[in-house]
Amino acid sequence: MFWNYFIYMATALVSFEEHNLHNEPSHSENAERVNAILKAIGSSKLPLLHLKARKAAKEEIIKVHSNEFYDYLSKPAFEVIGALTRFNDELYSGDTYFTDRTFEAALFSAGSVLTAIDAVKEGRAKNAFALSRPPGHHAEKEEAKGFCFFNNIAIAARYAQGKGFSKVFILDFDVHHGNGTQHIFYEDNSVFYCSTHQWPLYPGTGKADETGEGKGRGFTLNIPLKAGTTSERYLELMKEKIIPAIDSFKPDILLISAGFDAHKDDPLGDLELDAECYGRMAEMLKASAEKYCNGRIIFSLEGGYNVKALADSALEVLKSLSA
Repeated sequence: MFWNYFIYMATALVSFEEHNLHNEPSHSENAERVNAILKAIGSSKLPLLHLKARKAAKEEIIKVHSNEFYDYLSKPAFEVIGALTRFNDELYSGDTYFTDRTFEAALFSAGSVLTAIDAVKEGRAKNAFALSRPPGHHAEKEEAKGFCFFNNIAIAARYAQGKGFSKVFILDFDVHHGNGTQHIFYEDNSVFYCSTHQWPLYPGTGKADETGEGKGRGFTLNIPLKAGTTSERYLELMKEKIIPAIDSFKPDILLISAGFDAHKDDPLGDLELDAECYGRMAEMLKASAEKYCNGRIIFSLEGGYNVKALADSALEVLKSLSA
């Protein structure tokens, strides 16, 4: 009886060995990122419920991406990168690498967040962290971009809505703006998209005046940050802007695009957050989830390219979620 209760109250960690199938060791986005997190977790002895991710099904993915784009990525690598098409400008340039096993890894990456949603929905976990890799928030409806292929968090939002969570709040704290996620939900008032990101920086979207269109107007909140923004200032912005946005929207579930490249030691950004900031941020978000969502909050890994900083930061989040 006690053990069943303990498992019910646990934080789920969703992972999958298949992320290693998509790997280029010399590239910033490589398999060591997730492996470093898993190593840190193994040393921490946190009371986590470890779950194996499943693959996302085609019908789940094409609620966000086009059928044609899905079929395109499913082709052998030489066909995907061998000719310049409307789908693959960045694949062609080499900024976003693609191998014969990338498609399979991307299916598991998208499926990891769906596995997390199921665990929370079914009461097997109180909240969850999916080690989604490759990341997803730059992926557009018909474009792989910024190391991303399928937009994991957007697919998860539509899946959550299909499970009865009508109002979805997405917070994206990656150092880079989640252009793909914003564009997918820009005219949608059932998904609130909020992003904090360094400005100016890749991909060049995410200005403060980008607030949505049509019935989605007012349901996008961009908070551009100057280079050098500190942990203290970031946490102030959490209290001043992000938590009030959650309070106003009153979501049924919180989904977090968790990029840790705003860490002061990350090579791809110039913000000055530390690992403890991510833990305090998670505490605040967890409190909001308990207030509106019966504790339903799910983190999905995005960026973070200094593996020690990434592992330390993810561990702080997991400590807060599992407390």
